[in-house]
Amino acid sequence: MILSPLLRLCLAFALISSSAVFAEPRPQAIEATPSAMQIIRRLLGVSQRVAAAGSRSDQGLGVCLITPSLNFKQNDKENIVLFSRPAFVSKEPLNEIQISLGTQQWRALASSKKDVERIVDWPFLPLKGGETIVIRLRPKGAAGGDYSELRFTAASSEVLAQNSALVMGLGSNEKSWINSIKSKSSQDPKLAIALLFSPSAPDSEQVKQMRNLLIESSCY
Repeated sequence: MILSPLLRLCLAFALISSSAVFAEPRPQAIEATPSAMQIIRRLLGVSQRVAAAGSRSDQGLGVCLITPSLNFKQNDKENIVLFSRPAFVSKEPLNEIQISLGTQQWRALASSKKDVERIVDWPFLPLKGGETIVIRLRPKGAAGGDYSELRFTAASSEVLAQNSALVMGLGSNEKSWINSIKSKSSQDPKLAIALLFSPSAPDSEQVKQMRNLLIESSCY
């Protein structure tokens, strides 16, 4: 049975909310507002799943990349990174992630007790316009050589500067961040997702819940 985007979002919200019932009580917990759910609904369908290369693992394995967003439906376009310090976000737990920028290499490996974090912040100095990034993702359960390899290009210097100025202007004001994400969700959903997962975003319950809703509802 294929679920509509709205039904998937409602189910994800119900799961997150029900899990909170059995958790230890936290003061001033914030529930997802209708406005927040509307924002997330606009962002569904942007994230895409990429298969792991190789034939030794289950063919169903792959990675749902939440951000940076891909351009699989527009093969003549590059995959563009919109921030000089992008976050890399996957829906599924990972066994490994590798990030390459020129001669610089960085990787994180899962241990026997802990998977790689689903949100990985940029490990190098800020990107410059037009630089090429290569990431290799190995999902949980994939064989050692079964990676999803993706190439990204940093946006132009002007776009990087504009987006950096946007983030600086938002500061630590949660309301400003939510309003900006809401505005961009209609105008530029890829930028809205990048903003939502920005390391500079406020560490608030509302932002955390919006992130969880989008992760749980993507790539079905």
